[in-house]
Amino acid sequence: MAAVLEHRPSVCPHDCPSTCALEVEVLDGRRIGKVRGAKDHSYTAGVICSKVARYAERIHHPERLTVPLRRKGDKGRRESFVPIDWEDALDIVAEALLRIERTAGSEAIWPYYYAGTMGLVMRDGINRLRHVKRYSGQYSTICVPLAWNGFIAGTGRLAGSDPREMARSDLVVIWGTNAASTQVNVMTHALEARRERKARIVVIDTYLNATAKQADLFVCLRPGTDGALACAVMHVLFREGFADREYLARHTDCPAGLEEHLASRTLKWAQRITGVPAKTIEELARMIGATPRTYLRLGYGFSRQRNGAVNMHAAASIAAVTGAWRHEGGGAFHSNGAIYHWDKTMIEGLDVIDPSIRVFDQSRIGAVLEGDAQDIADGPRVEALLIQGTNPMMVAPEYERVRRGFARDDLFICVHEQFMTETAAAADIVLPATMFLEHDDLYQAGGQQHILLGPKVIDPPEGCRSNHEVVCALARRGSVGLLLSVADGHGVVVLAAGLSVVIPALAHDLDSPLCGAAGVARVLPSDRPSSDPCGIEGFAGGSVGLAARIRIQRATDLAADARSDHRSQSGGCGIAAALAELIADHRSGDPAQEGAGGLVLGHIAAGKGNDPGDRQRSDKPARRKDAMKHHDSP
Repeated sequence: MAAVLEHRPSVCPHDCPSTCALEVEVLDGRRIGKVRGAKDHSYTAGVICSKVARYAERIHHPERLTVPLRRKGDKGRRESFVPIDWEDALDIVAEALLRIERTAGSEAIWPYYYAGTMGLVMRDGINRLRHVKRYSGQYSTICVPLAWNGFIAGTGRLAGSDPREMARSDLVVIWGTNAASTQVNVMTHALEARRERKARIVVIDTYLNATAKQADLFVCLRPGTDGALACAVMHVLFREGFADREYLARHTDCPAGLEEHLASRTLKWAQRITGVPAKTIEELARMIGATPRTYLRLGYGFSRQRNGAVNMHAAASIAAVTGAWRHEGGGAFHSNGAIYHWDKTMIEGLDVIDPSIRVFDQSRIGAVLEGDAQDIADGPRVEALLIQGTNPMMVAPEYERVRRGFARDDLFICVHEQFMTETAAAADIVLPATMFLEHDDLYQAGGQQHILLGPKVIDPPEGCRSNHEVVCALARRGSVGLLLSVADGHGVVVLAAGLSVVIPALAHDLDSPLCGAAGVARVLPSDRPSSDPCGIEGFAGGSVGLAARIRIQRATDLAADARSDHRSQSGGCGIAAALAELIADHRSGDPAQEGAGGLVLGHIAAGKGNDPGDRQRSDKPARRKDAMKHHDSP
């Protein structure tokens, strides 16, 4: 008998800006087959990387962890572990944490996590436990701070031109990212611009990678010298009259000072620093200057260098000098992290943060575990780690120091993982984790501007539990009453328009007494007035990405600054009810929901402050003499 084949929407959970919408084959309701990009999603456009396309190999891998393990022998040896019951494993972890709290203080415990999943609940929920229990904090530094801060220094916020506008650009500059290998959707839109508009592609990087091989011009520079290259490019832009002085005067703070500073940043000066021939720098500058619709796609390579923030700031400033922000298909982009305006109080326990609790630098985990005075100051030594979503023994800096720290006999370690990683092998307790197709979660894109729901597609192996379940289980054992805990521990926290609600895992929670209309479980403060059963009143302020009055549909356009009465006209928790119905339709196999672009909840109108319709549009390459309509700067 042939297997029953269904197609279900989902979202890629990996730490990649693309946040691809997926279509997943489900075989007999138990296993997945092929994974494809959602064709009707305007950014994914049917294209995903080969790693995710082969996800069936990972989710059904025979070496996957499916039972909790307790270490009985030496650290780092996989044969040192024996199976243990889930409840016993959780009891051991909770007892160890409570003992350390009593003897060394709560700050001796450090919950450590990162982007093994980018789902807002499964990734960030560990912070609820951290803040309520007053455990040591974490400043996440491994990936983004240098690049983000450099971009924000120039634009004022972490947002840029709509990434889909690359397809309407006449010159795409891909700088500091090997997009062909790590962000294939960037190439999708850049190559569309080349195909449809005869746009040129420039790649700036430190080696001849897969993206560079597709470029019309490849600029190979020495690592860490991007700022010098950007300064020389702007030197030429001012020197040869390509600078948009009217735009600079209206939208920048010190154009005269910048021009004066750049006067000495000559081509020869930059050649000596960057290793790029002066003629190549000049060619690049003239290409940018002569092309109003130049799109600067700036990558995370800027975070891999000590001076990455100033290099990013300099590169992003090129778009301001030329006034490229005025034009559809022009401007600069790094991430859209600032456009969503979530209220994450429920997910992360923001209302119970104690500012006196110390915060550790994630990248210095080796130094922290070795008790470096620079890190722990006068606080207690870290005696316990609770780790989700990361493998610090392989990815954290100072490899040898990290390994020495993990080797401490007096350090209790609990790792929640999918496979026996190097970090898991050093743990005292290992807990098996679900994968993204086995739980519900909500995702926001960084490299685009869609909000996507990733519903549970198949059941996990019997012994696996989600991050959310583990956090809730430890909270109960720690007598914490402030954490979100719905029915049997399953649930997706949805935060939209400042409204915090819970969508339970509907396959088994629909009949829960906690559920209201359309399967919405409502978490009500004890003083919630009976006249406001959905807890909506009082959340009407602020700039939001979703308005609860608008029914959630596929690819619905919702303005970033939409303001609305949050009461659904049909009654109930408007956005929550719509989300619950969306999940229920998905679970029941409603064909209307299949191929729904990853269950797109909506996309934020990101970019230059106004609707792109306010900007100059063109179906043909623009020339400098074209009339340039004013558009607000980012």
